[in-house]
Amino acid sequence: MKELLLSKEVIKRVIEEDKTFKEAIKEVFLANEKDAELTPIVSALSGCELRHHLFLSKLVKEFDLGDNKYLLLLALANNFFLRRIDKEKVTSFIKETLNESYNDKINELLTFDGAALDSLGESVDHSSMEFVSLRFNVPSYLLKMWFKHYGRSLTYKVLKKNIKPSNQYFRINTMKISEEDFLKEHPSFVSSNVKDVVYLSTKENIHKLKAYQNYEIFNIRLALKEILDKVYTDDIEEMTLYLGDDKAATRDLYVRTNKKAGLRVAVNNLDEHPDLLRLIRLEKCKNVTYFVPNDYSLMDLAITSPQDLVVVYPKSSSFDKIRKYPDYLLHFKQDSLDSLIDNQKASLEGFSKFVRPGCKLVYIVDTLDKKESVAIINDFVNRHKEFELIESKQYFSFEDKDTLMYYAILKKKDND
Repeated sequence: MKELLLSKEVIKRVIEEDKTFKEAIKEVFLANEKDAELTPIVSALSGCELRHHLFLSKLVKEFDLGDNKYLLLLALANNFFLRRIDKEKVTSFIKETLNESYNDKINELLTFDGAALDSLGESVDHSSMEFVSLRFNVPSYLLKMWFKHYGRSLTYKVLKKNIKPSNQYFRINTMKISEEDFLKEHPSFVSSNVKDVVYLSTKENIHKLKAYQNYEIFNIRLALKEILDKVYTDDIEEMTLYLGDDKAATRDLYVRTNKKAGLRVAVNNLDEHPDLLRLIRLEKCKNVTYFVPNDYSLMDLAITSPQDLVVVYPKSSSFDKIRKYPDYLLHFKQDSLDSLIDNQKASLEGFSKFVRPGCKLVYIVDTLDKKESVAIINDFVNRHKEFELIESKQYFSFEDKDTLMYYAILKKKDND
């Protein structure tokens, strides 16, 4: 059963070699080009296993199967959740492959007809934190933090949303075409609840559509567009964006400038932005410059004048990616939170000094951790009396903006 064998190679790379799901899929099919037609089913099957990995691993923990444990994980993922391959064929394949290692308990799991979680029996208390962790594929330490910060009711709403893939939204490049004209030319797209943002109503491959290839549209999240709508005004002449992750922020601000206002983009690594650098060259964007802030205290050479708008969007825990990448939490390290928070504080501190009096400083993070959001802003405002907090908000993925994100808008008091 080729589908299971290829899927085994994918999840083995993800789990043992810490490869991303995308990297693993690419590597496996580069080595097995003749099986390229199996890419959709292998992606679906391995992705399904990764989205239920904690629960499935709990089920197979007691079996000593070596590498064949990955095949059993995938077989259970198919039989419990995906159901794209005939259950009896999968069960027969596992029985034949495991041979003498196959036993009644494994057979019972593979042929189980009830709800997947009921297969745990009484081994896990259904009212326990462990059960919630297994049910939603989220480590217990994160659940404890989210319960503490937001309570069980709200956290459950987030968890239920996290197990569903996120929707894709697209910002219209209004330098090229208006929303009205775009929708007339592309009837498969539909308006969203945010101006100049649309979504695809069909199952077409977005990467094959001319509108996407020609940069008439680009991916963006509704909340990010709404935040930038709040802070960007046409009288802005100079602005700076510190970009830790989401490239859509650069694209959106570039479209708003219409090649007029100056836009400085600070990034951690220029090599991570080849597409945006290429865009600058192709469209001869003399108003956009990139730089790497190696030391936040030595940025005066890159930012030579006070800015009308400064957006600090550093790397964060990025928990909004859980819905997009089935392996995200497998790679996320608990001990990385401290270093993320240190950089968030340092970047906010470093870039804040370039805000022109009377102008805005915006802080954005993709998180559900108050230590990265509310705590940092409260500490900053307490230490910088020259700034006042205008507004702040935590977006939740189950709300109409379909995003997990926090922002704070601060204003530097006018000296006059």
